[in-house]
Amino acid sequence: EGVFIGSFAELQASLPADAMERMLQRLAALPETADADHRTALGAYQFSALNQAISGDVAICYARGGVEVALPLSIVQLSSGAVKSDDDNAGLAASHPNLLFWLEENAKLNLMQQYAGSGEYFSNAVTRIQLKEGAQLTH
Repeated sequence: EGVFIGSFAELQASLPADAMERMLQRLAALPETADADHRTALGAYQFSALNQAISGDVAICYARGGVEVALPLSIVQLSSGAVKSDDDNAGLAASHPNLLFWLEENAKLNLMQQYAGSGEYFSNAVTRIQLKEGAQLTH
């Protein structure tokens, strides 16, 4: 019963009144800036900032309250770069996928993220997860 919505305007029209504003606030905040876990905070902020500065698009998965998604959601992110020879001075291809998973109260989702590619490339993905009370995400 999922729906792909291609534009922000269409997404906003399909959500509860305050949901889009809450999502935009979440996307504007860089991960790991407040109450960061000291084991992951070193360096995570810089890569998150790079992702946010360069990324032009964001993929949002939104589950309404009480929705239980039976099948796993599989997201595959593919990157490709040129196959370089020893005398090639071309820079690396880079991608900055930006994802937000938002589950309202008591929603349930199984998620599988995969990253794959060919050639030489740099992938700097940021995944944000917002779980409301009782929501469950298996990742």
